[in-house]
Amino acid sequence: MKREKSSFSKAQAFADAHNRISLDTSVQAAISAKLPKALCMWAIMRMGTKRPQYISEAYRDFHVKCTQIVAETNRDIGQVVEETPFEIPLHLSKKRAAFTEQVLDLYLMAAEYEQVLRVVKSAKAGMVEAAQFRLNLKEELNWFASEQNLEPVPERDLDKMLKRYDHRTSPSQIAQDYVGYKRCMSGAAVKKLLVIARDPKRMSASLRKYLRNAYLPKNFEAILQSLMPPQM
Repeated sequence: MKREKSSFSKAQAFADAHNRISLDTSVQAAISAKLPKALCMWAIMRMGTKRPQYISEAYRDFHVKCTQIVAETNRDIGQVVEETPFEIPLHLSKKRAAFTEQVLDLYLMAAEYEQVLRVVKSAKAGMVEAAQFRLNLKEELNWFASEQNLEPVPERDLDKMLKRYDHRTSPSQIAQDYVGYKRCMSGAAVKKLLVIARDPKRMSASLRKYLRNAYLPKNFEAILQSLMPPQM
C-alpha cells in the first residue's frame, strides 16, 4: 500500500513538474537559445567521416565567392570577407570537379586557348598540303609549349592528334582539342566552357546556380524560426 502511494506521489509530482515546465516561458527561451547549437552538433555528426571534405569544400567556395566579388567590384577585401557568409555545403559535389574548383582554370583555359589559336593560325598560313601543315603545326605547338614553359604534349599523342587534321580543319577546333587534351577533356567540352569563361554574366550566373544548389536556401532564417517552440 505504501509502495502504491509512493508511486502515485511520484507520478503526480512528475505530472505537476511537467505542467509547470510546459507553462514556464523561460523554458521556451532556453530551447530557442540552445537549438542552433544542437542543430550544429547534429550536422557535424551527420557528416560522419566526410567532415574534412565538407569543410574543405566550404573553404574553397568561400574563397571563390570573395574572389569573384573583389575581381568584379575591386572592393576592400576585408569588407567583402566580412559581408560574405561562410557556409557548409548541403552535400558534397558528385562531379569530378565542382564548378568553384574550375573557375580559376576556366580563365586560364580561355587565355591558353587564345594563345594556341594564334599559333595554329600562324602555322596554317600559306599551307596547301595536309602533310606540310601537320609538320609545321607540330613544330609551332612544341615551340609554343617551350616558350610558355608548359609541359608539351607527348610526341606520340601529338602525332595521333594531328593525324585528324588537314589545312582545311578549323583553327578553333584544333586549339580546343589541344587545350582539352591537357585537361582530359574533349574539344567539344572546352568549347562549351569557353562560352562561360568569356562572358562575365554567364560566369556569374553559373556560379550563382552552383551555390544555389549546394548551399542553404535564401529563406533559411524562416525555416529556422519555424523550428522554434511555439509561443505558450
